[in-house]
Amino acid sequence: MWKGPLFLIISVVGAGGFILYTRFVQTRRCDMSAVGTSNYIVATGVMLAACFATSVKPWGSSPYVLLGVLTGISFFVTWVFLEAALRRVGVSISSITAHLGIILPILVSIFIFIERPGPMRIAGIVLGVVCLPLVGTRANGKGLQEPQRPPAPGRGGLRDGHAALLLVGLFLGAGSNGTLIKCFKELGPVEDVFPYMFTIYAVAGIGLAVTFARRRIPVTRRDVLYGIPLGLFNCVSLFGTMFALRELDGSLVFPVRSAGSVLMTVGLAFLLFQERLRKRALVAIALGAVALVLMNLNR
Repeated sequence: MWKGPLFLIISVVGAGGFILYTRFVQTRRCDMSAVGTSNYIVATGVMLAACFATSVKPWGSSPYVLLGVLTGISFFVTWVFLEAALRRVGVSISSITAHLGIILPILVSIFIFIERPGPMRIAGIVLGVVCLPLVGTRANGKGLQEPQRPPAPGRGGLRDGHAALLLVGLFLGAGSNGTLIKCFKELGPVEDVFPYMFTIYAVAGIGLAVTFARRRIPVTRRDVLYGIPLGLFNCVSLFGTMFALRELDGSLVFPVRSAGSVLMTVGLAFLLFQERLRKRALVAIALGAVALVLMNLNR
């Protein structure tokens, strides 16, 4: 009984750390393509070591590991949309849009894999999805502030058609990530979990490395170093998610992971960096806490 909640907490911590650290890197004006490539190279190395440590072959023992190729492509495409969205509309809107992608794996869990969440959990899922856009709204304070850029001609935030397309792509990409992970959990053998994760990171890393190389921008040691903690947070998040799904329903794991990580990020940003919260964000945090309680009551 304790394994599922423990892995879910690990997933929340990893996802929250990934968000917070991404914000930090963004304020340092790093080249996000270089940071992303370093992130996936580190994650690939960690999962390769995990395969050897557990005495399993990196290519796995079943054809379902090929789902890792599709998931890796999805991770790569999602990062490309995330990087573009960060430049276009900023960190808050981009991160919230990515988290709203949980709607897709939740629907797949319920309607394809026939999970049956009770009314209380459904209410918690709905409340969690509603609070996500609100909790991303903060007043400017000290600490992690998004870089202020003068608006380019023709760029009007969410009214800009290109920005809207980027956010739609980010939403679908993040949703596809969760959906494919859920599919592997239902179809793939448990012994292929580490080969599956290794394949994801290797494919995504190759995609980003090729993209970065084609830009012919020099790689800086600074960007590579900033990518190392990001890769570790990435591994912790995916590891926790994969093993939480082995013990718990996807209709619980995905909303708790998203709502919990966002609440964790906002709370730590307030405590560590004195970011001031608007009243609407405080209400959203309270609603998110209620949603987490409801989602754990499958009645």
